[in-house]
Amino acid sequence: MAKILLVDDLPQILTVLRKVFERHGYEVVTAESGEEALACEGPFDLLFSDITMPGIDGVTLAGKLRDRYPKLPIVFYTGGCLTEARRQAMELGPVFDKGRPLVAMVAKVDKVLGR
Repeated sequence: MAKILLVDDLPQILTVLRKVFERHGYEVVTAESGEEALACEGPFDLLFSDITMPGIDGVTLAGKLRDRYPKLPIVFYTGGCLTEARRQAMELGPVFDKGRPLVAMVAKVDKVLGR
């Protein structure tokens, strides 16, 4: 079972996404901040992270986790981030808008993980 590290500063979004990914057969570890995510027990098969968060943002978090796990696939999602942050995120992995259907996000994760 693939293990996803799911990071968002909004607990209600974490709850919904965790349930969706678990229903699709993924093991999910959640974190409400970049700092909390860095303390989570890995390794992980994929990072699924919001871009804009207080403290360590998603792009910085991805860089720190890639230092630990160089081949870690990353998928970002956002409710609307600044153009520069979005551009930086797109260099590391695909970016989804939070308004898109959840099934599209799951399909992208499946594809990235070769499922």
